[in-house]
Amino acid sequence: MEDKNTIDLWAEYLKTNRFQQRPHQINFDDISDFTRDEKQQILIGLQSLQISITQQFQLNNEQTKLLGDSIKYLAESVDRLNKVDWKSILIGQFFTVATALASNPHQFDALYNMFLKVIQVVHLLPVP
Repeated sequence: MEDKNTIDLWAEYLKTNRFQQRPHQINFDDISDFTRDEKQQILIGLQSLQISITQQFQLNNEQTKLLGDSIKYLAESVDRLNKVDWKSILIGQFFTVATALASNPHQFDALYNMFLKVIQVVHLLPVP
């Protein structure tokens, strides 16, 4: 059950005047560092993914720690990796988390769909 007091950070982010239109599409084909706005966009997407996974799956303590550590690693990596390298780390972390959390194909599909939603929101990769 969703907490009525939980703030939807992505919705709040999009409400700001600066982001009334579609967020900036990040070009992951170059090796430049992230801008401040791109970092913020990614961090909100990661937080949204963590909240979605936590709400949809009943995680044990070990799984909760793994998910938190992966999200933290990705969030910290935004400051030290270029875009190409970070995208590679993101894909690897997804498979690490999905392998640990999904106990059946339906759960893997659910995780994959959550991941795709974040990808679409953050515009990390082209999504079919």
